[in-house]
Amino acid sequence: MRYSLKSSFTRWVVGLLFAVLALTIMGRVVAVSGAIAYCDGFPFCIPTHPLGWLQQAHVVLVGIASILMLIVFRKAWQEQREQRILLPLTTILAVMFFGQALVGAMQVIQSYPAHLVFLHQLTTIALWVSLAMLVYASGVLTVDKPDAPKLNFSQRIKDFFAFPSH
Repeated sequence: MRYSLKSSFTRWVVGLLFAVLALTIMGRVVAVSGAIAYCDGFPFCIPTHPLGWLQQAHVVLVGIASILMLIVFRKAWQEQREQRILLPLTTILAVMFFGQALVGAMQVIQSYPAHLVFLHQLTTIALWVSLAMLVYASGVLTVDKPDAPKLNFSQRIKDFFAFPSH
């Protein structure tokens, strides 16, 4: 098996990888620089110092990465639903990503309690493990289909709870 970027799904996953990388780096810069103190508010604030713009950049990157995550999640359920590895891995990644965003938002709202900061760091590690696995698996397993099937909601619900027996 060779890794390939020929599939559009794989290219979207790699784009998500770079967005999450930028998001993670910016989050670390915000934490180390103390930019949190110069931009208090959720989700947006008025920075009181140039460092406050780093916090705003982090929030914007969360928005960009969230849109990419939703696109990848949708493409997985539309185009890769027969894949027994890609579909659950993408679903797990989406749940972890939005859980991570929720923990980050709760940190801001509750003035950064230590237990949420620790949880945010732990979920970052788990997010990166599953993202790395999805990047690899999508490059090896994904095959583009000429036309994605139309949305059949009842079939999607059945697929969510049980895999097709192929």
